[in-house]
Amino acid sequence: MKLLYLYFTYRSQFRRIFADGIEFNFDSEIRFKLDGGELKRIDSVGMLPEGFFSVLSENRTSPVVDSISVIAGGNGAGKTSVVEVLLDIKEALNTPQLSKLEKFIVVYCSGAGNECYYESNIQDLKTPGGLKRHAEAEANNGFPNVPLVYVTPHFTPYALVDTPAYPHSFSDLSTIGLLKAVNERVYNPQAKDMRNIQHLDPIGSYQTEQTKWTLSFVRAEQELPVKKKLSPDEKLQDDGVGDDEPGFKPVGIRVSLSKVVLQKLRSKNTSEDVKRILKNIQSREYDFFEKVFYAYAGLYVNDHNSAAQARLMNNNAKEMFDAWERYFEYEKDLTDLFSGELPPRRKAMLRFLGNQKKYQQKDYVNAVRAFFRKLDEILDISPQQELDNASLTGSIVLDMKSQEHFKRLLELVDLHFKTKAIVPFLDFDTLPRMSAGERAFFDTWGRLYHHFLESFEVRTNPQERVKLNFSDHRNWPERKDAIVFFDEAETTMHPEWQRRIVQRTIWFFEAFAPWVHPHLIFATHSPILLSDVPAGNVVLLDKGKVINGQTKNAEELKPFGFGANIYDLYRHSFFLKNGAVGLFARKKIDDVVNEIYELLEPSEQREEITRDKFDCDEADKISNLITDPVVRKYLKSVIPLAKERANAQTRDK
Repeated sequence: MKLLYLYFTYRSQFRRIFADGIEFNFDSEIRFKLDGGELKRIDSVGMLPEGFFSVLSENRTSPVVDSISVIAGGNGAGKTSVVEVLLDIKEALNTPQLSKLEKFIVVYCSGAGNECYYESNIQDLKTPGGLKRHAEAEANNGFPNVPLVYVTPHFTPYALVDTPAYPHSFSDLSTIGLLKAVNERVYNPQAKDMRNIQHLDPIGSYQTEQTKWTLSFVRAEQELPVKKKLSPDEKLQDDGVGDDEPGFKPVGIRVSLSKVVLQKLRSKNTSEDVKRILKNIQSREYDFFEKVFYAYAGLYVNDHNSAAQARLMNNNAKEMFDAWERYFEYEKDLTDLFSGELPPRRKAMLRFLGNQKKYQQKDYVNAVRAFFRKLDEILDISPQQELDNASLTGSIVLDMKSQEHFKRLLELVDLHFKTKAIVPFLDFDTLPRMSAGERAFFDTWGRLYHHFLESFEVRTNPQERVKLNFSDHRNWPERKDAIVFFDEAETTMHPEWQRRIVQRTIWFFEAFAPWVHPHLIFATHSPILLSDVPAGNVVLLDKGKVINGQTKNAEELKPFGFGANIYDLYRHSFFLKNGAVGLFARKKIDDVVNEIYELLEPSEQREEITRDKFDCDEADKISNLITDPVVRKYLKSVIPLAKERANAQTRDK
């Protein structure tokens, strides 16, 4: 599906930043303009060759990505607000009585190749030939039902997936949206009343899930057939192709005892009974499995004690305490396990966890038991040297060398996720550790990988995915259209990575989800992204107004898009009216230039600048710092003249 054109005006009480009657054209070839009551076609500003938005050679004749557009502009221009507009139009089409829009038109090209439109409150609208109302052309796959997927590394205000006013075809993959969704998954009916317990860890739960998604994607990329992989100059994973190639190639996961455990052990507020359990994590006598169990048990018993104290101090805590009552028997038996003369070892712990009959109604307890069984299974096949190191350090490296190992690791992370929301006793980290930029980059693909696998019910085993994707097309799920909106996805990325983001996004859908045919929209501050997209697919916003939306002259658009010079993109596309030099540097240079100008071209309104007031040495130092050769050469040529004039004025005075 391709989104081609938007026209809209909000009702006065819901007015956004946008001007009334604003028009967006998202495509170079098919463009429109509303003239009175008639929607007219306007000239194309560039024809794209067949399969233009494709990366892999096999997709040139049947591209997966239908279109790519970029929305650019300064801060507060309205780039992110376009998401709200699309949601409000979807809402208006689903429930007209709730519409925030006074009138609107949306034009799109369907997957079947039909140009269709919806309109609201525009009487007797005349349309050009070939453009049909949705009902005349499409049965079920119109704009309201096309999923809108919102992706951003930021915390944003769009975590509205459960708000009744918004349609179900919106997926929020922002950080806060996923944090919300992850923790709703944790709060099952049996545990939802426990949200006030001391160690509830929603952020830790999200981080655990995000780690699993990211590793799943990275591992799946490693397992791709050669013909589906990016060429060495396009990929980001460092496999020794070149020292200057940025990237991340995980070899395993480091599992360590949580910092929360150590903090509890040192806290003055922790009871002696709990400390007696937790102190065993510092003993070299116990293996890693036993230390993990002590960490889990200590935090669990501590939370029960906190709940009991809260009941005594606050009658309003009754609901919380009642929730804990359901787990009282388990807590009592867990405490009894540590009350003997000899601390329990692994066999005793496994026996306790194996008491299924007694605890079978408690989902959380079952998850804990499953987690420790999986940990025991993985440790049994781990090298002895790693096990010995884990007894000393309280952390262990679990490798990802084989498909079987990796599968077990993902299962372990998933099981820990189900328990960490209540008791955060372990931390997971990739090995080697990711930089901030690497994490932001791979987290984006991990989110998309997880979302589209789950949304379209594709099997999650990476090896099975490869078989599904690259065998017979008849094994793929049915075609799905989507609008995928990336809001400043380049944040924290090095310019070299920004240069590859459009290429890699196309490749992602071609390699992993070829049944999804998206229109990709990038809202960005990066001029590099603009240089990857045809100028007619770029929307330039400035304070709620479209700057380039209706131009008919392709020459006017040249500074704004495909293959453009980055300096021109900075100046024109982001409305840097005062140049592209940092404000601090510009002020320093301007001060020197203004003094020189006043010496060489004196003004009657300003006092004469003498040698005492013109610091030639400072001007020389500033000019030596300037790296632009033209500016530096100019200053070097005029500073001696200014110095001579200042000396002359001093003598005359």
